[in-house]
Amino acid sequence: MLGDTAGIYIVNPPNLPLLTSQISAMRYYAVFARNKQTTAGGAITTDFNNNKYLTMWKFSDPIRLTNTNNEAKGIRNGTYARLAETYLIIAEAYGRKGDYTNALIYVNRLRQRAAYKANEARSPQIWQYMGGPNNLANTEAGNTATTTLFTTNAPSELYPSTVTSSTDRFIHFMLNERTRELCGEFFRWEDLVRTETLFDRTKLYNADISPSFATFHKRRPIPYLQMVAQQIGGQPMSPDQMKNYQNPGY
Repeated sequence: MLGDTAGIYIVNPPNLPLLTSQISAMRYYAVFARNKQTTAGGAITTDFNNNKYLTMWKFSDPIRLTNTNNEAKGIRNGTYARLAETYLIIAEAYGRKGDYTNALIYVNRLRQRAAYKANEARSPQIWQYMGGPNNLANTEAGNTATTTLFTTNAPSELYPSTVTSSTDRFIHFMLNERTRELCGEFFRWEDLVRTETLFDRTKLYNADISPSFATFHKRRPIPYLQMVAQQIGGQPMSPDQMKNYQNPGY
């Protein structure tokens, strides 16, 4: 019907694949399942690929001056600061000093806020396809972060194999925590660059990254038009001066 859901993405785990007969029985125009199989116990395939993926709309402005894709003017207020990010900054600062006790106090305040409260209803998109009840008991205690998450190679954190010390694992733990809290909020590039982890984490977690991706890509190239507009001693820059002015690798 006009205005109804046209498509649905089902992010189900491998141990709970949907049968293709279940998918075809759904009333939606298009259903994309992360894990599916033709017959029970059969081979598991996926509908997810580079052309079918979920998109972030967290900061999308619903009302803009025109309906063109490149329209930049809108009415939605910009987000200057987030209290949750302030907590994460404090936590990282304590952890970088080795004060993990205070670091975890600030991490866990955010986790307690995000935890399910007693009998709080779970989203149908979660319990229908991930399993479990449609409401949960209080999960604040179960969500508590401890030093075990970064003093060991905790499976939940997927640490790079090159990260072996608690000091380094803590930084990657905070990057993971920032992902969980700030996903889609335009912090990620700056976080990976400032922690010198852009290359390693991108190569590890982004299967679609170009083979030519290199460490120097943490800086962007300086535009040619910017360089030709510069002068040295009142004269346009020579090709050699432009080469020295450009960021390494470009």
